[in-house]
Amino acid sequence: MVALALLLLIVSVGATVLMLFRASEPVTVSMFGNSVSTSAREVFIAGVIAGLLFALALWLLSRSARRKARKHRERSEAERTRRTELQRLEAEKAELESRLHDTRRAAASERTGTRVEREERVVDVRDEVRDGERVGGSTRISRGDRADNRR
Repeated sequence: MVALALLLLIVSVGATVLMLFRASEPVTVSMFGNSVSTSAREVFIAGVIAGLLFALALWLLSRSARRKARKHRERSEAERTRRTELQRLEAEKAELESRLHDTRRAAASERTGTRVEREERVVDVRDEVRDGERVGGSTRISRGDRADNRR
């Protein structure tokens, strides 16, 4: 690929030099109702300049698109990390709330002398929070306490 690029560069430089030294005949260019008398060399130089400007514009567009894609990837990764951290914290919060609930139930049962049995309940551990409300998520079975008045 590099060899082909170097070959094309050499050929284009050679053609440019050849054109600049050989093209000296007069040319009349008509465009949009206007006629301009010039030489073939000047027309060639104008074409080279237009080509270089076009290549520069394509390069700038390509660079801008790559930069935008990189920024988008970085934002997406940051959002994914934020969501993962939020889910982990919500799961940790649910676990801590469950432990607190267990501790309070055990303390209450010791005071009242009631027996505490475990019951199953469904707890959402991966809720997504939007505008202060939980949306979606998956569930897992959590063990809760159920106070029984049996001794």
